Amino acid sequence: KAAAEVLKRVRKLDGASDVPILICMYEQAPNDSLVGGTFYAYSVSDGDTLGSWKETNLQTSVLPSTAENGAVNDNDESSFNAFKNKTQSFFPNLAGVTAQAKYKNKSLQELHVKITTQFYSETEIRSFTQFVSQMAKTYLPGDIPIDITVKGSDGEVQAFLAREKDSGNFYTHVFDD
Repeated sequence: KAAAEVLKRVRKLDGASDVPILICMYEQAPNDSLVGGTFYAYSVSDGDTLGSWKETNLQTSVLPSTAENGAVNDNDESSFNAFKNKTQSFFPNLAGVTAQAKYKNKSLQELHVKITTQFYSETEIRSFTQFVSQMAKTYLPGDIPIDITVKGSDGEVQAFLAREKDSGNFYTHVFDD
């Protein structure tokens, strides 16, 4: 009902009377969720009525998963936990390692990792960044885009790592003070 009203209002705008309009349905995540909501359906209108609704089959999950938010794929959960454990064992003064995993049709599409550290010197951050790059290459899937943000406990970004889909090595950047 709300989508039909949105379509009606958009059609009244100048230049919008004869263009296709895409309307998506979005489910807001709970306030305490570590991931945002998810687009779950969409419809395209070429006129004054909505077309049929199509499911997006998109899902966002937090890794490591919690009891209320089970893993979409156990293999992804295992790989991430191996990465997390190796990273934390080498540098035990990490405050946290989490990831936002995005899925389509229950297949992992991209991974956004956040690591919070308590490092202070540039040498420690550079060493840690190199180590994280190797651990990510070893334990995280190679066929999806991945980005890793390393932040200090004060919230300042200390390093950024990224790899495109099917690319072997990570691009890394350490931010200077």
